[in-house]
Amino acid sequence: LEKTGQTFQVPLGTFSWNLSAYDFANFSQGQEKRSDKFQICSGIAASISLLPKGQNDSSPGKSAVYLHVDKVAKVKFRLRAGQVDRTMEHDYSTTLTADGRLQGWGLPDFIDSSALQGASITLDVLSVQPANSSLKFLAPGTQD
Repeated sequence: LEKTGQTFQVPLGTFSWNLSAYDFANFSQGQEKRSDKFQICSGIAASISLLPKGQNDSSPGKSAVYLHVDKVAKVKFRLRAGQVDRTMEHDYSTTLTADGRLQGWGLPDFIDSSALQGASITLDVLSVQPANSSLKFLAPGTQD
């Protein structure tokens, strides 16, 4: 993909966060564990946050999961763990805090807390459109 002589390297793809090394038994509601950062698109990093015991608006026994990005963009993504498979699209410019920080986007009721031991959370990045850009980076085989 070329625009004005620049070549964009598009590392859209699949990221898997193995949770088997973590013990969530002593976590309380609202306490989070965050993955390492990874690149979802040229110049945009992301991380996954997991609240193993959920948060205030989670159903009892459910874990919450959110995708965080470090720059405003529209992102379409798929989150999977165990039997859960959810696809979402979010414009991160719509969830800025009053001081301009980006908030994560995801699911307050993602997976049963009891199913986390030894699980992995898999993220498929389907498309990324950086703010103020007419380019949308699509994963191979994805149609807009």
